Amino acid sequence: MIRMAALQANDMIYPGSDLKFQITSTQPGFHLTEDDFTIVIRDQYGRKRQVIHKNDCFYDSDGRFYFTVEDVRRGVYYAFFDGSYEDDDYPKQRRVFTDVQELYRVDYCGCPCHREHEHTVEYGQI
Repeated sequence: MIRMAALQANDMIYPGSDLKFQITSTQPGFHLTEDDFTIVIRDQYGRKRQVIHKNDCFYDSDGRFYFTVEDVRRGVYYAFFDGSYEDDDYPKQRRVFTDVQELYRVDYCGCPCHREHEHTVEYGQI
């Protein structure tokens, strides 16, 4: 599984802010440093707002991956994480998994969605 710490419900983000998120992995067999992944950020209407490929991320000396979202606008935004890694037991030899969850809200009230179940991806604002 992949864990990406989502923002707390009481963390207020205002329009125009720049955000930084750390990505961590708990998916068995998947390693951020070795395997490929893509994160697509969509708004509450399903419109694609940003695509983040592994090559777009940066990492520190401890191998932790990060990405930024700049000049955010009002609304609710979701992260669609697609990870791919080797799986010898699978006929295609590559296993793909997806995690969808709320990433952040900007100047927007309402109940948090997609937080009621366990996710394999976690986004931690840094």
